[in-house]
Amino acid sequence: MKTEYKIIILSVALSAAVWIIDVGLLTAGVSGHSVYVGLVAMAGFLWLGVLTSRFLARQERVEKELCRVNRALKTLGECNEAMVRAAEEPELLHNICQTIVRVGGYHLAWVGFAQSDEAKYVRPVAQAGCAKGYLEGVNITWADTERGRGPTGTVIRTGRPCVVRNILTDPDFAPWRAEASKRGYVSVIGLPLNVNGRPFGALTIYAKEPDAFDEDEVKLLTDLADDLAYGIMALRTQIEHRQVEETLRRTEAKKQAIFNAIPDMIMQISKDGWYKSVKLPKDFALWLPPDELIGKNVSEVLPADVAQQTINHITQALQTGSTQIFEYQLPVDRTLRDYEARIVVCNENEVTAIVRDITGRKAREAVIEEERARIARDLHDGLAQNLYFVGLKLDYLCKKVKAACEPEDVSSELCALKKTVQANIDDVRRTIFSLRPLELEKLGFGPAVRKYIQEFGEQARLSVALEIQGNEQALPPALEPIFFRLVQEGLNNIAKHAKAEHAWIELAITPNQAGHLTIRDDGIGFNPETLSPGDSTKMGLGQMRERVKMLGGQFSIESVPMQGTKLCAQIPLEGSKR
Repeated sequence: MKTEYKIIILSVALSAAVWIIDVGLLTAGVSGHSVYVGLVAMAGFLWLGVLTSRFLARQERVEKELCRVNRALKTLGECNEAMVRAAEEPELLHNICQTIVRVGGYHLAWVGFAQSDEAKYVRPVAQAGCAKGYLEGVNITWADTERGRGPTGTVIRTGRPCVVRNILTDPDFAPWRAEASKRGYVSVIGLPLNVNGRPFGALTIYAKEPDAFDEDEVKLLTDLADDLAYGIMALRTQIEHRQVEETLRRTEAKKQAIFNAIPDMIMQISKDGWYKSVKLPKDFALWLPPDELIGKNVSEVLPADVAQQTINHITQALQTGSTQIFEYQLPVDRTLRDYEARIVVCNENEVTAIVRDITGRKAREAVIEEERARIARDLHDGLAQNLYFVGLKLDYLCKKVKAACEPEDVSSELCALKKTVQANIDDVRRTIFSLRPLELEKLGFGPAVRKYIQEFGEQARLSVALEIQGNEQALPPALEPIFFRLVQEGLNNIAKHAKAEHAWIELAITPNQAGHLTIRDDGIGFNPETLSPGDSTKMGLGQMRERVKMLGGQFSIESVPMQGTKLCAQIPLEGSKR
């Protein structure tokens, strides 16, 4: 057998340049392979070199395998970069598939996740390359059935790589052979996506040449699949952490909103009485700044009696586990304020103290008690005595009837009795009217006063005029019910005692200074100098005077018999904003 040969010369002097000086045919050696002959000049000698075609074919295979490995290495490197850059899972999966096809030169790459349904379906979540609707009809499962024995289902079931060297001859690939051949797929590798040794999906790569995945390439692609699985889990963990952080943030925001809505001071106090934390709501009247409480003992910042009371309740709460509730007073801004504390056990060494400023509540309770006392007094001094008088009159009439007295006497007594009953009815109506709830918060001060005056005038058959000078909004909220009650009590006195037809109410508001209230009537009047303490109480004037003086104001009465009465109240607005 003749075979081609080449004779070459290597020039040492010209930097190892090579010339082919002859080409011909040599008879094949014993092995029957082609040979290449070359003459090489080295150290002044010509060297004859002979290369067989088997050697050259082996070299070509090595170069191809090296090219594959380098390609796989480059693919692995760029995929790792894509994993580092990815912020979301879909983005990561898409970029990995794109990189495998673009850099690796493969025909198709796709990622599928194992479903836990009855059919054990494999759901494609990302793909790149020449798919042309292939994945829409493959219907791959990871069950041990015909459609689960392909490379994708097998790797999910076993957790190990699976290589189909030629889809035309592999019997397990039969369900997808026709569709794969249409698209030029020849060999396939399935790579498991494992987490903690358990597969949750697969990376499947298709090539257009047979036996496209050698041992080294399989190892590198397996590393790629492991890195991808790690990247997926890392992103999911990041998402879970973000979700947990967002949940915590929302929970903290909710808690903060609740705290902000609670008008209470919340403190953590140790069993020995040391302040550990203080949460203070807005506008809370505190006897010390919060920073001066933390790290100090209750005995250092509270009066001795209040501190001892606090320690006793903390001890009682820790011993019994029950909530302890107590009240105390502290001076704040030269004003004595009332507080209610609730001690709740946190753990064996710590309690939560919830402290509420109840000064306003106490003031309202005092007003209610005052109103109850006034109503009881009105009922006693008016209705009760009048009813007693009615009873006496009825006894008198009974005696007259029995004695067969003159009818004129009985008629006269009955008329007097009717007037007394009507007066009692009027008193009861006024009392009921005064018990109606205030509408200050609903209507505002001005409209509420105007509505009350109109309805009272109609009820008492009294003409009442109201004039408010200045800005009603300048009246502090805490003083609105005070002025309202003064108007209410003044009109009640006029209706009960003055026998007036007209009344005039004037309120002058000087912002940040004082409120001046004047109530006048055209009734019968009286001599203030002859007014005894009992009469003053009966007419409600003492109560009005006391209410004004408690607020640092001034109260005066001007009256002349048969010329009416004028009541004046002046209350400072400064310091009354709470």
